[in-house]
Amino acid sequence: NRNYTGATAATLTGTSVRDLRGPYSLEYSEPTLYNNFPPGNSIGPVTSPDPAGITGLVAIWDTLVVFTRTGVHRVTGDIGSFRIQNIGEGMGCFGNHAVQVVGGVLYWLGPHGVWGGSGSGDPACLSKPESEEPVGIQGTIDRINQDEGDGVVSNYNATQRCIRWWVPLDGETTNDFCLRLDLTTLGFALQTASAVTAAWTCPGPDGSFVTIIGDAFGYLWQLDVGYSDGAYGFEPKATV
Repeated sequence: NRNYTGATAATLTGTSVRDLRGPYSLEYSEPTLYNNFPPGNSIGPVTSPDPAGITGLVAIWDTLVVFTRTGVHRVTGDIGSFRIQNIGEGMGCFGNHAVQVVGGVLYWLGPHGVWGGSGSGDPACLSKPESEEPVGIQGTIDRINQDEGDGVVSNYNATQRCIRWWVPLDGETTNDFCLRLDLTTLGFALQTASAVTAAWTCPGPDGSFVTIIGDAFGYLWQLDVGYSDGAYGFEPKATV
């Protein structure tokens, strides 16, 4: 939005420089030359009715899985012969921070719910399972602030076999809630949080895994340090 101020400014007045790459283009570098992207090394483009473009890339199952906010694609083949396959629409993803890989299975959260896929067959919507019973958490999914979805973060804890997604609900702009999926029972729980911006799992002193989260206020927290089935007969105070 400003004029060129170099030596030939007079001849370039009103000229603009544009990036012609679209948000759905996939480009790859030369092998082992990770900063060299020739113009011909492109795949696609991926298609989606959403203007946000590609929201996530995950290498799994000897393929590249490409997410948009509305659907999922897979890139197969080799250099010079890459192919894009649309796995399905209505199963998009908020972003790479909303994706977890556990035991060769891909789990992700998007505008349409929580999904899981093993690479064979269609992905399953875990938040809205096929059942005659009124099960699922679609009501909670509908509460997610779509405008802040790219800020969703997630984490997998191998000791507890659970995946957590920290999400903004009810118009909030920060991740003040945690959506927890138990991979043993495939049951969900909704917990409260406070502006979570990052999460990581690391080995604890006894060898089990612990989850550490950071928030927008500069604090670090360790989760799952203990629990109680009930406490009575004393004033409910504690120092943390």
